[in-house]
Amino acid sequence: VETTDHLVKLSSLLEQVASQSPKVFTKDDLKVYFYEDFSNEVITSITSCTKVFTKEQKELLQKIFRLYVKILLTELPNDNKGLISCMRMIFDPEARIYQNCFGDLAHHESFMYSPSPDLKWTDSICVGSKIDAIAEEWVYQNRVEGWARATVHEITEKEVICSFDGNPEAKKRMFLKTSSSIAPLGYRTTGWEWREKMKADDRVDIFDTLGNWFLGTILKTQEKADSIKYAYVAFRIFFPGGSKRDKSGLLHEGWSEDYDVWMPINSIKLQKPNSITKAGTVYCRRALDDEFPAPNDADDILLYYTIVNARLYVANRSQRQFSSFY
Repeated sequence: VETTDHLVKLSSLLEQVASQSPKVFTKDDLKVYFYEDFSNEVITSITSCTKVFTKEQKELLQKIFRLYVKILLTELPNDNKGLISCMRMIFDPEARIYQNCFGDLAHHESFMYSPSPDLKWTDSICVGSKIDAIAEEWVYQNRVEGWARATVHEITEKEVICSFDGNPEAKKRMFLKTSSSIAPLGYRTTGWEWREKMKADDRVDIFDTLGNWFLGTILKTQEKADSIKYAYVAFRIFFPGGSKRDKSGLLHEGWSEDYDVWMPINSIKLQKPNSITKAGTVYCRRALDDEFPAPNDADDILLYYTIVNARLYVANRSQRQFSSFY
């Protein structure tokens, strides 16, 4: 993205891809390369760029973004997961490109959950620094991501590697310093303290082994040998009108005690009650690979639902999102 000539060539290539020209991908491995490594490198480079572009370059970038959006909408229904991270970067209102070059087109202040941190905030972090970062956890083949508290373990000129506090189920992750997937401590995890206050009989939303969310119950909490606090959670709620009885004779709705499980209280598989499940219900179907979350704070996890041959992408908050750029 350094020169106008490069942008012109990229725009021309994307036009051919968007028109599904057979001349573009003469081999299958070329197509795989374009949708995975190539597109990720291009979009990362563009969205994290802080240089000031000329008017001509801005127009070319607008065209490139529109072409990529068209390609995304065409290919994602075909389960082309190589483009999912591209979609996340393009539709990220905090991407550096929007803040530095398209302020007159993408009015991000009007729809962001909270303003972006200063672009140079990572200059002050070091090994041992506490930050907010997007954690990743797996339950069999199902992945879930969300904002969590983290500690910096390694840092280079361009990258940060961090682990997630009190959550051994979330592996270490590497982020570019320019990534919008990290933020100053408390910036995206406002209200994180509710986890420390978890106690028996509290209700929570729980991510299950099939990739669904259930309204469940904390049965007890305990600090284990690794000094990490865990919650013993049930995929059910107890109330007098329940249609089932557990082994103790208590009425409930949901899964039996055979599926009760220990989870770290900081696990992103635990969320505030009815923050993901619909209020008043036990079960929430997630038609989600969780390959493309773009949460803005600790309560946000991106969902999608299929509605009459169309997909609706939903961030779990009520604040309106708008950009004249799209």
